[in-house]
Amino acid sequence: MTKQYIISKQSDLEQFKKNGIYIIEGSLNVRCSLNVPTSLIVQGDLSIEAGGSIEAGGSIEAGWSIEAGGFIEAGGSIKAGGFIKAGESIKAGMSIEAGGSIEAGESIKAGGSIEAGMSIKAGESIEAGEYIEAGWSIKAGEYIEAGWSIKAGGSIEAGWYIKAGESIKAGWYIKAGMYIEAGWSIKAGGSIEAGEYIEAGWYIKAGMYIEAGESIKAGEYIFSYIFSVKCKSLSTQTLPFWREYWGDMPPLKKWSKEIKDEGNCWGHLKNLLTTEEAQKVCDWDGWHWILRAQLEMFFGLKTKHNLEG
Repeated sequence: MTKQYIISKQSDLEQFKKNGIYIIEGSLNVRCSLNVPTSLIVQGDLSIEAGGSIEAGGSIEAGWSIEAGGFIEAGGSIKAGGFIKAGESIKAGMSIEAGGSIEAGESIKAGGSIEAGMSIKAGESIEAGEYIEAGWSIKAGEYIEAGWSIKAGGSIEAGWYIKAGESIKAGWYIKAGMYIEAGWSIKAGGSIEAGEYIEAGWYIKAGMYIEAGESIKAGEYIFSYIFSVKCKSLSTQTLPFWREYWGDMPPLKKWSKEIKDEGNCWGHLKNLLTTEEAQKVCDWDGWHWILRAQLEMFFGLKTKHNLEG
């Protein structure tokens, strides 16, 4: 059975000091706020009662859960085998990691990564210098932002915006009240939805629909597996699917060999046709409008595709 320790004041912690750090071989219940100059390691649960907070110059680590009514802050990392929960904010100079969920009434912020085996949830913002990853969902009342990537096995949702320097990927849906922006790709097993715009340096791909109140822009292509895209303007530069698909389409049969040749880059293929030939290809009545629009932009006939409503 795990031993339980209770402390009521800051000085009670000194009995656990070993080689400059504080090690508790059991669980620790704290009935005051704590300011630990170095690192705190608890083998069991770490709980701070009555709205108290904990702050450490080094790292905070617990074998199971870390819970505080106030804030949890560490100059190093914060790590728990179970969950991490704070009534206010959770902040780490390095990483935040939990085998279970990470939850804060206000914000969650890490200089490095934020990673949870289950969900990550904040009443306000979630921000990481590196990546944010959850086995289940990621949800913030305001925004979610990562220097690298954002990934969830379930959904990713923010009241304001979702932004990543690299990729954003969800097993279910991605939804933001304002915008969704990624330096690389945006991909969802379900839908992708933003109140204003969706923008990616590479591609945007969804198993269901893609919808934005204003614009959708991709440095490469966009694709919805149910062919459902809604926005006021659409902008892409390359094409979805594989070379064999385009090479076998009736209006492109004439250039099938060149299209299927892996040695020909897409930049070469877009200049293979004259303007008149490209227009004729795009005018074929067999195209779905989403594919026709991307063909027109690929061949340089349009810089963007405007839609009504």
